[in-house]
Amino acid sequence: MKHRIHIREILRHPQLNFDRSFSERGTRQLVWLTCAIVIVFTILFLLSYLFAFDETGIESEQKMGRLMKLITLFIDPGAIETMKPGTRSFAIIVSITGLIMMTGMFISVLTNMLDVHINKVKNGETHYTLKGHIVVIGTDDLVPSLINQICNESKYKGSYILVQSTEEAENVRSRIHNVLDKGKETRIIIYRGKRNSLEDLQTLCIPDAKAVFLIGESNETDKDSMNIESLRMISELCSTGKKQADAEAIPVAVQFENQATFAAFQVTDLSSEWRKHIDFHPFNFYESWAKKVFVTKGYTKGHVRVIYPPLDREPITFDSDKTVHLIIVGMGRMGVAMSTFAAHLLHFPNFCRDNRLKSQITFIDANADREMNAFRNRYQGLFEISSATYRDFTKETAFEQILPPTHFKGNNADFLDLKFEFIKGAVESPNIQNYLSKCSIDGTHVTTIVLSLSTPSINTEIAMSLPNEVYERRIPVLVRIKSSDALLTMLNQSESEGKYCKYSNLYPYGMLANCYDMDHNKQEEAQLINYHYNGKPADTTPHALWKKLSVALQWSNLYNAYFKDIRMRSFTLCKGKQVSQDEIKQLCMVEHNRWCVEKLLLGYRKPHEHEQQEIDRKGQKEDNGKMVDVDRWYKNRFVHNNIVPNDQLTEEDIVHDKDIIMGIINDVDL
Repeated sequence: MKHRIHIREILRHPQLNFDRSFSERGTRQLVWLTCAIVIVFTILFLLSYLFAFDETGIESEQKMGRLMKLITLFIDPGAIETMKPGTRSFAIIVSITGLIMMTGMFISVLTNMLDVHINKVKNGETHYTLKGHIVVIGTDDLVPSLINQICNESKYKGSYILVQSTEEAENVRSRIHNVLDKGKETRIIIYRGKRNSLEDLQTLCIPDAKAVFLIGESNETDKDSMNIESLRMISELCSTGKKQADAEAIPVAVQFENQATFAAFQVTDLSSEWRKHIDFHPFNFYESWAKKVFVTKGYTKGHVRVIYPPLDREPITFDSDKTVHLIIVGMGRMGVAMSTFAAHLLHFPNFCRDNRLKSQITFIDANADREMNAFRNRYQGLFEISSATYRDFTKETAFEQILPPTHFKGNNADFLDLKFEFIKGAVESPNIQNYLSKCSIDGTHVTTIVLSLSTPSINTEIAMSLPNEVYERRIPVLVRIKSSDALLTMLNQSESEGKYCKYSNLYPYGMLANCYDMDHNKQEEAQLINYHYNGKPADTTPHALWKKLSVALQWSNLYNAYFKDIRMRSFTLCKGKQVSQDEIKQLCMVEHNRWCVEKLLLGYRKPHEHEQQEIDRKGQKEDNGKMVDVDRWYKNRFVHNNIVPNDQLTEEDIVHDKDIIMGIINDVDL
């Protein structure tokens, strides 16, 4: 029935259907030409009976003789000379027809087939069966540098890199060409397709891939939702495409543009069914740059290496009287990411000696009052126990207000080694210029300034118009830009030749094309930290133990790994050094201070009074159909009863922290 309808439709609109069919693919054109040749030749063969051909041979061979002569004429015009004079006019018609169809049209179709195939390859419409390859889905500005890192990664050596994009394949190829040499370009395969199309995703052979990077396209309004939808489809493909039930889960790195979405997936597990097939690694542009600035401390572009100074510059030890002061201009996504990431790191042993020596993070923003409220609402658990300072510099007489903790007081409040300050005003105003000047010459603080406004030209203008004390004291100024870092890189490195440069303390960051780091070393360190935390069980491996962790606990161990360098500097740890009991105690206290801030930033909070009473009674509660201890029930709901000052920890908690710290410092070459 369907076939008859199809034939009827063709007969109804013959020219339309012929044009569509003939223009689709080279193979169809070849079929059409073959049919035309057969029809025309059959007509010529029937017409040949109107002429007396020289047919020789036995009776059964006479028709074949006529057929062979017509075939010879059709493909070879020179055969006309063998024909009788009376049939030569017809032979000429046959030869010309054959010349047109077999030479002109046939060669044209073959040439067109090759052109179509070449265009399909160039347009990313030719698909291959791949195995052991790397899949990159989407092509925003970070993809070229990501591909360059993949090419340089030893574990991906020799693997093809399959890039899928909705962009024109030539445009994608051109962007990648700018960062790769010719040898690496041969590993790149480009497909045209959509990441929210199951049919297009099937062409990527994802179940047989080594790794997947789900990036998304440039200038999308709903990138995060589309990436999640694509992740769901990838999970489906992996669940149906795995050849072995115990096959290793495929690492899938997913970019989230919105920082709130990223933060949500730092503490939200995928379904257990998804995790069987996917090793999920969320990342965020702003968080990635914060890590590059504060942990990796540099980036390479071509043959140029830009190195960021540490926040503490020199080790802040137990006896030091200095504190770190991070000043962030702008409370947009980048500014918030830089602040929260730094908050994971700014923990030093001198706070254990004097609880007034707190690290400080200051925001300066024209709308600081509104942005401050949004920030405090987002991190409610942090500000339930911490004070904050608000200053209004928009008036001639500065206004200052101390905002107390929103829930706790007394010994249960303000025990963190970190404090926040919010300043309302434009950075170019005299009040804030004076503030920056005073911070620069204050010898008790180690100051760093971060310009994180969303407009790069304004950041650059501000960077070159700061108080003279900022340049004279060489206060590092991190300047957010989006594209070319050439100007600031040149200024930053100008003093390497021995010449004074006023702006050598300016450091570019935030470029769209250079944010992602394949941080395999830090992930391995985090896995080993978790292995120590669990008592180094002999019946499993760090990697196997890691896979059983929730996403929130994985991030907890990652932030611990990011803190390693500051910990080692503050305690001058090195291989083979004997650590005293006092230092071990201080290490445990610093680690607990760091851990408290980490938990609060990941969305945990301290139990309220009635919750703590329930935890102290050590009962049980039902959780998803199972009876669990009350403290576990609350922890599953991001309420942690260990968010307390060091002096309120139980002996059991202290011993556990000591075991972890000893495991880490005995393995400082993690």
